[in-house]
Amino acid sequence: MGGMAESDKERWAAIWDFNSALMAGVGLTHGGTPKERVAIRLPERSELERSGLANVFDHFQENRARLWQFSQLPLELFWHGTRVHYLNVEVCMQERGTHLVPALVAYSADKENPNDLELHSKLIHALTDWINGKRTVPGWGEIGGGNQLQIASIAALGRQSIDSNIKSFCTSLLIQAWTVFEALAEELWEAAINAHPSKLSRLAGKPRFKGGTKTNQPNSDESRKMVPISELEKYQFDVRNRMGTILLDVGKVSFRSLPDIRAAYHSAFWEHAGNIDEVLNDPGLQYAAAVRNVFIHKAGKVDQEFFDQTANVPGVPTLKSGDPFPLTGKLCAKLVDDLIGCSCSLIRAVHSWIIGHDGTSGDQ
Repeated sequence: MGGMAESDKERWAAIWDFNSALMAGVGLTHGGTPKERVAIRLPERSELERSGLANVFDHFQENRARLWQFSQLPLELFWHGTRVHYLNVEVCMQERGTHLVPALVAYSADKENPNDLELHSKLIHALTDWINGKRTVPGWGEIGGGNQLQIASIAALGRQSIDSNIKSFCTSLLIQAWTVFEALAEELWEAAINAHPSKLSRLAGKPRFKGGTKTNQPNSDESRKMVPISELEKYQFDVRNRMGTILLDVGKVSFRSLPDIRAAYHSAFWEHAGNIDEVLNDPGLQYAAAVRNVFIHKAGKVDQEFFDQTANVPGVPTLKSGDPFPLTGKLCAKLVDDLIGCSCSLIRAVHSWIIGHDGTSGDQ
């Protein structure tokens, strides 16, 4: 952009920033090629069947796909609108020999002009036939196609309402990505204990996280680890492959925050858990959790809790308490990629832990 005017540079910076958000979750911020994006790769499903985590894999992939589909919604709607326009142009060319779509298409048919009313009726019928699959738009197939840059170009308009919409879109992407990680962490923990109850269900571990924010204490009181008889009766006392489900049902652990998630994993995986701890200590995960918390609970404004949570996270902007957090498309993509990457890494780490211990199918 060497010879560009400053206004053009700003315009293109806005376009590329929004374009980054539209690619959130793909993993581009983890490396330039698929081979370099190891952080977002998963083991084969057949491999995860050995550790009892195949269903967790399936559910995570479904949630991950929904996140990607959400990020692509602006592009899909953009192309849908383009096809509607081309359809109107086609009908106008057929009826009046001009590609100009009259203003009447936008709700202003001239009731005094029978020709306008007739054209308006034909446009409505053409649109209805297209929606019902009875008509195609020449040159266009199913909704989709194109590229993110074309939809990202709307950021160049620089209008306040558009800027606000883009920021809200980025916020929603981050919140949904956190939900994907949170759901994965809970289901993975439950499945791991179901698969390997003799060691994991003791919840014997202690907090091991050292920085950024406090970790909730695992249930150190033995009486609080006890399971009600009613829960055992529910499964006719055959709980060999259900201990994770039971501990979750009776509220022995929680997964509603990153400290809760750490506490649950620290208590269950109390030995040989270095790889699991490394994932849960990831600065990107901590940053994403803190930013998500700001938008969910603090109206998008940072406070002392945010500063405490991000104390050991590099690259956090310098802000004062009460400042709105400046979430950009580029940062949104990075945080979403980190959440998806940590999800994949956590699956790999827990899978390796189970495979590395005896009794991978119920601890006989």
